[in-house]
Parts: sequence; structure tokens; C-alpha cells
Amino acid sequence: MHLRIFATLCAGLLLGLLGPMASAQTPVVTPMPESFKCQASREAALPRLINELRSSDIKVRDRAIATLGSFGVLAKPALPTLGEIAVNSNGHALALRSLAKIDDEATRVALRKLLVGGRGRCKCGNTFVEVVAAAGEPIVPHLISLIPEAQFTSNALSALVAIGEPAVPYLAVHLEHPSEAMRTHMTAALIQLGKQAKAAVPMLEKRLSIEKGIPQLQVAHALYVFNESHKAALDVLHHAARDSDKTRRQEGLMRLQLAVVKDKELIPTMMKLLAGGDSNDRSYASVILVNIGPSAVPHLIDAMPTKDRDHLISVMNTLHGIGRGAAASMPNLIGILEGMDVALASQAASILPSMGPDATMAIPSLLAALNHDDYNLKLASAASIVLIDGKQAPSVVDPLIVVLRKGKNEQQLRALGQLNSLRELARPAVGVIVEMLKSEQLPMRMTLVDTLLRLDNSQVDAVMPTLQEALTVGREQSHLQRFAVRQLASLGLKAKIAGPTLAVVLKRSLENQGAGVSGYLVVDCMKKIGASDRVMPVVLAALNSDNAEEREETHYLVQDVVGVSALGPIETALANGQLRDSVEVRSVLRDLRSRAGAKKG
Repeated sequence: MHLRIFATLCAGLLLGLLGPMASAQTPVVTPMPESFKCQASREAALPRLINELRSSDIKVRDRAIATLGSFGVLAKPALPTLGEIAVNSNGHALALRSLAKIDDEATRVALRKLLVGGRGRCKCGNTFVEVVAAAGEPIVPHLISLIPEAQFTSNALSALVAIGEPAVPYLAVHLEHPSEAMRTHMTAALIQLGKQAKAAVPMLEKRLSIEKGIPQLQVAHALYVFNESHKAALDVLHHAARDSDKTRRQEGLMRLQLAVVKDKELIPTMMKLLAGGDSNDRSYASVILVNIGPSAVPHLIDAMPTKDRDHLISVMNTLHGIGRGAAASMPNLIGILEGMDVALASQAASILPSMGPDATMAIPSLLAALNHDDYNLKLASAASIVLIDGKQAPSVVDPLIVVLRKGKNEQQLRALGQLNSLRELARPAVGVIVEMLKSEQLPMRMTLVDTLLRLDNSQVDAVMPTLQEALTVGREQSHLQRFAVRQLASLGLKAKIAGPTLAVVLKRSLENQGAGVSGYLVVDCMKKIGASDRVMPVVLAALNSDNAEEREETHYLVQDVVGVSALGPIETALANGQLRDSVEVRSVLRDLRSRAGAKKG
């Protein structure tokens, strides 16, 4: 279809689509424009109105914007100022609406400048997409015109979706656009709009019988979103899911998944795909069966005797997703838990809590699995026992301690996580953790410290060597340094012994900002552990530094964290000649004296 013919058709189609929606649209609050008797009076008022666009009185400015919009093309001399307001001031939406009435290209220029910001925020606090969307229905045709420009496509579509129902008639009309890409974008926007886009259903139904390939599946997806009983749409998607062409099949499966189709008619097809050799097919089929829910469970149970390991894993994952509605599979899952395949047994153990109250029948088997030599099975069983029946939690502590002592790093971390969650019940692990602090690598020891202090916060002597070592690490492990500072702060006065090391850390943070832990965090910690007396010597040395950046950072640190208590030491050091006069010293003294005076007042 030629584009000019398409544009002509759009006008007629929009009239039909806009009519039924007119009463549903939310009216835009716009200032009443000034009224003029004739063209000559409008022309005479133009310079004044353009000047009022710069008014500091928002009401005056907004009325001028609305009035200029009512002038149409006559207001073209105002375009530069209106464009600037649309992009750079809080009058975005009103200015965009007026631009749309005056000049199409000027409107698109302003939109491009706003859309390029996307999800970033402008000065008014809203995202740029929200700013554009606030202009509402008048801006919709202009947004659609920018969709073919790749750098604006995504944000223009986001703005159309944010505008909501008023955009639907325009999106529906463009489903007839000669460009497949444009039709695809319109359908995607309608899908995102969901049920508020129901006015587009007649056009979508027309396109369902016209479109081919992927666009047809997209249209079917949209129709199903609007009407879950739309048989023709479901048939198109179901047929695609059975297609021998992988691309079409997986597009159909993706659409069935995204549309959250729950029709039981799909079960045989999905069960067949679940048993197939394509991992993507299995993944899609599993999610679709989960969406269908309990109706799929008998079919999944029937498939569980399979000797195909991948097939069985997919079946188990699907049962897990269905959860309580799949409780009938409990005997099968318990059989796998008690079986010879340890990896499958671990997965079965992890799945059991999702079965709901009926999972209590698995407790004896899970308790037995705690004695297995496989640490992953121990961990999975321990976690599930606690979730299913908290009264059984004490029985998992010793097996978790075994894993903590002898497991691989990843298994040890899992064991620590579970012990953390057990709190007081995990106190028997304290001795093991204390011993491990003498031999493990620093990253593991820091995790051990966290768990140990949660279980017994009196173990200060045991954790201090590790925390002090963490304070001395290099930039590549600064996360451990930050963690150590926070842990020390949480210990309060019990950690005062770390004061000298923290003073070194503070000195280093001021010398090389961004290289490690923040000086602000260090000073806060030193205050909490009772080592404040070690802060000022570091501060004075830094204020004496030849490095201007170090002096400036110290200036901010004193202002923001150390506070008025620094005034006396700085004045004394300056008077004694221990501190050189500098811009930073004079500035910090002015600030501290002002605050001290305000405090006295």
C-alpha cells in the first residue's frame, strides 16, 4: 500500500476508533486561552505572548503557551521559545501540546531531545519518557512518526504505552501500515497496554487472517491478552508450538508463555516437548505447564518413570513450579529422594517444601538423607526439613557442621547461610567456626566472622585478628575492608583495640580518595569504638599535606563528620605553628566557628 494512500485511510479509520473512546479519555487540564475577535488582533498580540513565555509568573506563562497553541501556524515565530520550554522547563507537557498544533517538525525536534534521555530524570524529577507521556493524546501521532528512527524507537514506544488508552486508536490504525516493522511495533505496544487496548480488537482480528509468520503470532498473542477465550488466536499459537520449524515453534511457545495461556488443550503438546531433545523447547513447555497448573499434574506423574534424565529433571522442575497443586506427586518425589541418583535425590529434596502441608510425609526420608555421604544432599535435605517442619530444625545442625568442616568452599558457604538462619539453635557450631578462623583464607574468614558474631557476639577476641587483617587489604579487596569497618562499628567499645589500624586506614583514604573504604565510614566507626582521639592527628597531618586534593577531602570530612569538636585542636595547631595556613584551613575554621557560635546562641 502506498504511504500516501495509507495516510488518507488513517484519517477515516481514526474517526471511527476515536468516537467510542471520546467519553473514556481523561480531560487534560489546560489554561483557558485568550480569545480574539479577528486575525489582525491575534497577529498584534503575538509579540506580547512570546514575551510572556519568559514570565516568572507560571500562570501568565502557561496561558501564553495555551493561547499560542490555539493560534496554530500563525504562532510559528514562537517556536524557538516554545521548543526551549518543552525541553528545558517544567512546562514540558503544555508546550509540547502547543507545538503539536503549530508545527510538526518543531514538535519532533523537541521530542527527539526529550526521548534521547529515556529513563533518565530531567530537572522536574520525572523521567524523560514520563515528561513526554504527560502531553497525552495530541503528541501520539508525532511519537509514532519517530518510531522508524532507531535511536528513538524504544523510548517512543514506552511513551505511547505510558499515555495509555488515548494512544490506542492511533496504534490500531497503524496495524495497517505497509511496513511490517511498524506493524510489529504497534502490536507490541498494544500487548503492553493489555486490556485497556480492547478497542483495537476488531483491527487485530482483521490482521490475524492477513498476517503471516511471526507477525501473525504476535497478533494472536495480543488477541489472547485481550480475550482469553479467543479460540482463533489460541489455535494460531498452538499450531505454531507444534511446527517443525524451530524458529516458528519457539516463537509460538514464547507467545504462549508470555500470554500466560492456561488452556488444558495444550497439555499433550507440552508433554511431548518436555520429553524432547531441545532444551529451549523443554524450558518453554515447563513454564506453560506451570501456568496450566494442577490439571497437568497427572500427565507429569505418568511421565516420571522415564529413564531419560533430562526429561525427568524437566518434569520435576515443572512440579516444583506448580507447587501445592502438585502434592499428588509426593510419593514419586520421595522415591527419587531415596533412590541411587544423588543429584536427582538432592533436587527432589529441594522441591519437597513447595508441595505444602503434605510435604510432612517426606520428613523421615529427609532425616535419613542427612546421614548420606554426599554434602549437597545433606544441605538440600537440611534446608527442606527446616522449611517443612521447624520443630525438626535441631536435627540438621550436626550435619551442617560436618559440611562446614569438610565441604568445598561453595558448600561451606551454603552451610553457613543455613546456620545463620537457625540462630540460637546453631550455637554448637561456634567452636568449629572459631577453629576455622585460624586456617581459612581471608574471604572465607570474613564470612565466618559474620556468622560467628550472629551466633555469639561475645567472641570479640576470636574475630579481631581477622577484622584487623581485612583493614589492611589492597584496593582489589576493598569490599572486605568496608565489611570489616562495619563489623567493628557494630562491636562498639569492645573493638577499641582496632583504633590504631583504623587511623592508618583513615590516613590512606584521605591520601587516595576512592582507593578503598570511605574516610567518612572510618571516622564514624572510630567514634563508635571509642577511638575518636586518634582522628584529629590524622586530620591535622592531612590538612598540612602538599596535596590539594587531600586537603580538600579532609576539609569536607571535618565539616560533615568530625564536626565542631575539631575547632579547638585546629586553632591550637595553627597557633603553635604545627598547622600551615591554607585556603582549606581558613574555610574549615570559618565553618566551624559559625557552627560553634550558632550552637552557643
